[in-house]
Amino acid sequence: MEVYQWIFRRLGFEVSDTGYFVYANALRDRPDFSNKLDFSVKLFAHKGDTSWIDKTLVAAKTCLDDDRIPKEKETCDYCAYRNKAGVAFKEHTEKIVKKGETLFE
Repeated sequence: MEVYQWIFRRLGFEVSDTGYFVYANALRDRPDFSNKLDFSVKLFAHKGDTSWIDKTLVAAKTCLDDDRIPKEKETCDYCAYRNKAGVAFKEHTEKIVKKGETLFE
């Protein structure tokens, strides 16, 4: 929401600080489908704060332009995913090599 508010303001539009999310969830307690879905709909107001966007974009660009790889952080979900994927790939390739198969055919 905040990124959209920031973009539209940069394009010269007057944008409210408050935006709204519409959340619709199909009801599962109906006795039958009858070719119809009923939904529970909720509206959530969100007061956006775009003050973080400029500095975050600059930091992202600086990171992308840097030749060095960022240090791994324990709190980074992407780092944890890459580590688990790397371990799984290594274990998989070791099994293939033990069987005498090739990795790529």
